[in-house]
Amino acid sequence: MAEGGPGDTIILSSHPIPGNETSVGKVIDGLHRLGADVIHSGLADVHVTGHAKAEELKTLLSIADPAWLIPCTASTAT
Repeated sequence: MAEGGPGDTIILSSHPIPGNETSVGKVIDGLHRLGADVIHSGLADVHVTGHAKAEELKTLLSIADPAWLIPCTASTAT
């Protein structure tokens, strides 16, 4: 499990899946309580759909130089 703390910035670049807003809110609240800064689409224009091309991701990582990057996705099974 990943945790955030003082000095960490966590960017949630997706909107919560309808029906999961309460759970996402609890995660954001928990990260704030640990001291992390959480940036999400309710605060800034960070929402993205899909993902960037490999070269764009390499450029972003070279500029941002994060200590950790945890890419994740959500999907629903039918």
